[in-house]
Amino acid sequence: MNATAQKAALLPEGFSDLGVFSGWILETEVERSQRRRDSVFEDIRRFYDAMLPRLPDALTWLNGYPLDAMPLPEHRLFLLTFSFAEIAPFVEQYARTVLPENFDERRFIPEHDARVKRRLA
Repeated sequence: MNATAQKAALLPEGFSDLGVFSGWILETEVERSQRRRDSVFEDIRRFYDAMLPRLPDALTWLNGYPLDAMPLPEHRLFLLTFSFAEIAPFVEQYARTVLPENFDERRFIPEHDARVKRRLA
C-alpha cells in the first residue's frame, strides 16, 4: 500500500482528504492542547480552514455510529472534530496558539483523559 492509500485508509470514505491532518488525531485533551501549543499559528489555521467546511458532513456521518462501538476510521474522524474544537477559539478569537497572559494551562490536567484512552492501532 502506498503512502497516499495509507492516509486514505485512516478516515472514512469521503473524508480521506483530511488524512493530511492525521497528526491531529489525538486521544486526549492534554495531547490536543499540547499539539496546539507546540504548533505555529499558520499550521492550526490550515487545519481550521480544512475542517470548518467539512464539519457539518463529519458530524452527520458520525451521528450514525454509537460512541462506544465506533469503527476505527470513524473514531479517528471523531478525534479530528475534538482537535478542531480545541483550536477553533485560538483561530477565531485570539489569532495565536497560546494565551501568555493566562495561567500556565499545562497545570490543568483533566482526570477524564486517563479513562478515555483507546488504541488507535
